[in-house]
Amino acid sequence: MYFSIKTQYELDKILIITIPKSGTNLIERVFGLSNYYRRKIIRTLNEENIIDINNFSRLMGKLSTGNYMTSHLHFTEDYLKIIRNNKIKTIFLNRDPRDIAVSMTHYIYKTKKHHYYTFYRDIKKFDDRLTLTINGDEERDIKPLSYHLANFTKWLDKADIVIKYEEFFSESSTLNLKFLLSLLEQLRIPDKNYLYLLEKKLISVSSPTFRKGIVGDWENSFDEETYKQFNEKCAIYLDIYGY
Repeated sequence: MYFSIKTQYELDKILIITIPKSGTNLIERVFGLSNYYRRKIIRTLNEENIIDINNFSRLMGKLSTGNYMTSHLHFTEDYLKIIRNNKIKTIFLNRDPRDIAVSMTHYIYKTKKHHYYTFYRDIKKFDDRLTLTINGDEERDIKPLSYHLANFTKWLDKADIVIKYEEFFSESSTLNLKFLLSLLEQLRIPDKNYLYLLEKKLISVSSPTFRKGIVGDWENSFDEETYKQFNEKCAIYLDIYGY
């Protein structure tokens, strides 16, 4: 059921950009629970289903006021030009790369339709699967974690709104209502009643991509050797993304 809200402001066209496993479902529900923003009937955009720049331009042209799309869109100047020409507001959500690594490992291992699933299924130990996520495997064309992190860094400067997954939560792991209210104001939805709805329904454990969503859960999954490998490959991205 959608929650109807009223606002004196004109709504935007929204393109949500997230690194895979950084909270796509969470930010999508900020829009999806409202009665003003509507998701275009399309899968989350990524480098595989965009096809080419002409198709991307066509898709961006379909967005109208009050519409949003979700994406795992790598940054390019061509994409940015098309987005700006269509007057689309971009929201970039990122997350602690260590938590992304853990979440990605669990997700691939349990998702049969994922193109890496068969490789992960045959690895018995979680630590070894996590190592595969971090290092990748060139022979089997499994991209390393650094590949995913590198392709989104420029959105930190170019996106209209930049959010860390961790901002959604307070130190006690409950929803950070002060942050949510600020976000709604940036989205031109300054409605406290809607804030109360988000407090109750934003976290959806029924989502097929939801596992734990706990901030800092990587500490329960990284051993000394795994952390060493992570630092060798990805430590630079902790600094770039502000962790």
